[in-house]
Amino acid sequence: MGILRVLVSFTVTVLLPTCVASAELLRNDGWEPGDPAGFQSGFVANEIAAARLVPTGPCPCQVRSVTFLYGSAATERLVTVVIWDDNGSTAPGAVLFGKQYLLTGSGNLQTIDLQAEGVLVDGPFRLGLRFTGAGLPSVARDDDATIDPSRNFVLADGLGWVTSVSIGLTGDWILRATVDDASSQNLRVDGFVPGDSAVFQAGFVAGEITATRHIAEFPCPCYLDSVDLLYGGSTETRTLTLKVWADGGGLAPGAELHSSDFVVAGLPAIQRLDLSGLNVIVPQSFRIGTQFLTAALPSIARDDDGTLTANRNFVLADGLGWLESGTIGLSGDWILRGTVRSVEVFSDGFESGNSAGWSAAVP
Repeated sequence: MGILRVLVSFTVTVLLPTCVASAELLRNDGWEPGDPAGFQSGFVANEIAAARLVPTGPCPCQVRSVTFLYGSAATERLVTVVIWDDNGSTAPGAVLFGKQYLLTGSGNLQTIDLQAEGVLVDGPFRLGLRFTGAGLPSVARDDDATIDPSRNFVLADGLGWVTSVSIGLTGDWILRATVDDASSQNLRVDGFVPGDSAVFQAGFVAGEITATRHIAEFPCPCYLDSVDLLYGGSTETRTLTLKVWADGGGLAPGAELHSSDFVVAGLPAIQRLDLSGLNVIVPQSFRIGTQFLTAALPSIARDDDGTLTANRNFVLADGLGWLESGTIGLSGDWILRGTVRSVEVFSDGFESGNSAGWSAAVP
């Protein structure tokens, strides 16, 4: 087990972030500016500190930002912020968000803006920090001599998910989030988080397509503002065609809604294709696909968590037509996601983002 039970205490003074009136600040800890804090020095790479947070207002709601105390050494490191659904068990549910950030250890609270990420939660969720190195800087616990055993967790090397109290830790993780009404949502089928292994599919030929079916949780039509994908296995730069369809529920997609070419370099990290200026409008259920113009790597990736979500992963295979990925022996979900934003439609039929004409009165 990598995590050591070492408490480093000192006093820090910070200004808490100001939240807008409609937002709700969810906090796991009882820490206040001027209180001592314990920075947990015993984590090793890939271990996680996490807290269960419970919105009190109506959901679904959107996670607008996360805040935490990360420090005790002014070293710069990559840290992965992860958000999961929380089903009340020791282990969290499905991954909702995961992204790496380069952080410098500090005695002040640090806040990460997630406005553009569309992280939608439908009740209790879990917020965690996954570490890429051992020792300090690290996450902090409050030092008020209490801990909620149902809300503080560790993913420990060799043990899996455990409660903090079960390995002798005291104090609540200083992990917080701000939520409010949902206006966008990141839709994903895969469970990939930066630092996980992934499989880049090398066998595609020109004209073949990978696709994922997505279903928005709030009413659509919606704008498809961006598409995220893991595209690599080679560092070459290639052109691929992004396609968006309505989805009829069968193997083949419905009507094509959008098609455009993007020049993309193979990278080991998630990349975002910006569609915000194209006004791509999608229904509640739709499909995103990448059509390959050349063979071999770089290519789209599948997650490597040992599962394949049924009826959500598809291939247009040369000579075979549309198939579910599993029927041709593939495992893992395509790492191909979309962020949608609500379209406001008024009684006059005008949608936000459309142009409008003005008429001058004639005397």
